[in-house]
Amino acid sequence: MRRCIVPGCRLVAKLKGKTLCQKHYQRWYRLKNKSESLLDDIPRIIDARVAQSRAPQPVGTRKEYPHYISLKVSPEHIAVRNRKTVPEHGAWVPEHIAVACELLGRPLKSYEIVHHKDGNRKNNSTDNIQIGLKRERHCRTCTCAGKEASSTS
Repeated sequence: MRRCIVPGCRLVAKLKGKTLCQKHYQRWYRLKNKSESLLDDIPRIIDARVAQSRAPQPVGTRKEYPHYISLKVSPEHIAVRNRKTVPEHGAWVPEHIAVACELLGRPLKSYEIVHHKDGNRKNNSTDNIQIGLKRERHCRTCTCAGKEASSTS
């Protein structure tokens, strides 16, 4: 899968034998008789948009996605402490994980997960967050392991 050659464009070059995404190819096709060096002009045209979209956002910024909310945290935040590399301007973390880490006072372990008690993924209040074990770890440490194994066979 090839990416569009225009700097800052992350779209896939879907057209056979082409190195541009459909959007940039259509722009080139419309203007090809007017400009000999359109590929040189395209980056200049879109540079302002790319620079604006890639500008680092301040810590505490929230992004809302269809199923969850992401939070920009500082590089020193508990939730990103175990990451190998963290950009100097911070990292994006799902808000429920950031809240759980603050409740625990430490990063989540690899075998821990965060549940929303009421099932609403956008309700990240401290009384709605529940930290539990991943299923395989949970079943190894409790008495339900034998029951679940016998019910599946």
